[in-house]
Amino acid sequence: MEKLDCSFWGDGQMQQQLDQLAATVHQAFGSASGYSHCRAGGLMVGQARHVTLVPEGRGLRPDALDEHRLCMHQSLAHLLLPCIEQTVDFAKRVPGFAKFTQDDQLTLIKSAFFELWLLQVSPHQIAAVDQGHLQGIVSKILFPSGQLVNQQELDFVWSPPLVAKIAELMQILSSLQLTECQLALLCSVVLTRPDRAGLSNPDDVSANHSRLLAALHQQLDISKASTPAESSLKQQQQLTAGLQTAIRQASSIGLSMQHCIQWYRDNWHRTYLPPLYAEIFDIRKNSEHTT
Repeated sequence: MEKLDCSFWGDGQMQQQLDQLAATVHQAFGSASGYSHCRAGGLMVGQARHVTLVPEGRGLRPDALDEHRLCMHQSLAHLLLPCIEQTVDFAKRVPGFAKFTQDDQLTLIKSAFFELWLLQVSPHQIAAVDQGHLQGIVSKILFPSGQLVNQQELDFVWSPPLVAKIAELMQILSSLQLTECQLALLCSVVLTRPDRAGLSNPDDVSANHSRLLAALHQQLDISKASTPAESSLKQQQQLTAGLQTAIRQASSIGLSMQHCIQWYRDNWHRTYLPPLYAEIFDIRKNSEHTT
C-alpha cells in the first residue's frame, strides 16, 4: 500500500478543491451508508435486538453440520444484502467512480465490499464494546437493521481466524478515532485501490485514488491544526501509520474472506442466496429457488 503522499498539491486552489472533494464524499457516505450519523438513529446498541442465524425450528445435529452451516450462511446473506446495496449506492456517488468502465466499477465493488462494510460498522461495534469488556470487541456484529449477531455464530459461518482478524481491525480503527468525514474518505480510498485484480484501466482508477488519498490526508491535517506543531506532527505520523495498518489489515481480511467463501461456492447447489449477494461473492446462483 502506497504512503499517504500529497506532494502534488500545495496551492490554495488545490486545497479548496480537496476540501470540496472531501465534503462530497462525506455527503455520499451520509446518504448511502446505513451506519452514517444521519441514518443510524436506530442503531443505538441499547435499542438493537439480538438475533440468531439459525432458522426457526432447526436444531444443531452433529450429523448435519454442513447443512446447518449453509442455512446460517443464507441467513447472514440476507442481513448483509442491505449493506451491499448501500455500498453500491455509495460507490456511484464517489466523484469520478461513474467514469470508470462498467466492468471496472463491478470489479472494484466486488473486491472492496467486505472491507468497506467492516470499516463502516467499526464505530458502532466499538460503542457496543464500551458497555462490556475489550476482549469482546467482536462478541456481536451490528447490522443496519439494528440486529446483533454473536461471535460464536460468525465463527461457525466464517471461521475463528477470520473473526479474530476482524477483531484486530476493530481495535486499530478504534485507536484512530476518525471523524465520519475521514472514515468516508478512507472508504473511498479502499474502494478505488488501483491494485485490484482484473481492472482493465488501472491508470484511470489510480488517478482518482490519488485525489481521494490527498483529500484524506488534508482532512487529517485539518483535524490536528489546533494542536502544537511538534505534537501535531507526531499525531499526524501516528495516524498515518495507523491508517496504513488498517488498510493492510482490511486487505488481508478481504483475502481471508475469499478463502472462506470458497466452500460456499463449492456448495452453491445446496443453498438459496439473494442474487446480489451471490454476484458480489461470485457464488453460482441456484436457479431452482433463489430468495
